[in-house]
Amino acid sequence: MKKLLIGLAALTGGFSLYNADALYGQYLFSQMCKKEGGARFYKRVEKGQGWLEDVKISSYGMQHLEMHRHRNRGFIRFQTEDGKVFDARLKAAPPIGTPQEVIDSPQYTLIEPANLAVPVRYVHRSLNEQFNPNPSLFKRQTFSKTQRQIIDLQSNEVVASFTNFGYSWTSPDRVILNGPTGTVCHDWSPEQLNFMSNIYERGESK
Repeated sequence: MKKLLIGLAALTGGFSLYNADALYGQYLFSQMCKKEGGARFYKRVEKGQGWLEDVKISSYGMQHLEMHRHRNRGFIRFQTEDGKVFDARLKAAPPIGTPQEVIDSPQYTLIEPANLAVPVRYVHRSLNEQFNPNPSLFKRQTFSKTQRQIIDLQSNEVVASFTNFGYSWTSPDRVILNGPTGTVCHDWSPEQLNFMSNIYERGESK
């Protein structure tokens, strides 16, 4: 019995030692999520203002802007893949239960060439990066950071942000059946799902 316990202890200790870098990486990941992850609200976003899309929109995207989901925005300015610039605004809020093909029709959304004399106020920007906090230690691990920023173009300030961190302790081909080896914090959390509505309610008033 004693030999069995010693053997189990040695096996457990060897496993922990072999995976010490992975365990320390998990610790760093949890600290990043705790200290920097999730929503941050600095200044309250004003309703009824113009927004600039930071990515080009395809012709399919133009047909599915779903402006009813952005009713707090005065309009959305976007550029198409061929370089044309448009403003989209909600003409009327569709009643609950309205079919999607009707919601996406011109009946509720007005798209017209951009009136560049009317400035936009906010831009929604996404940043993605992979990084290694300690290259000499972490050889198999990968870290990532994704941040959504709401920027006030009048002051060039980030007025709200939402940050996700990702961590993978090894590549899937190193585990049985290519099992999952990564995790992401705050992903699909209520805090994330409510972020774009909370920007109008939280943060300092201007």
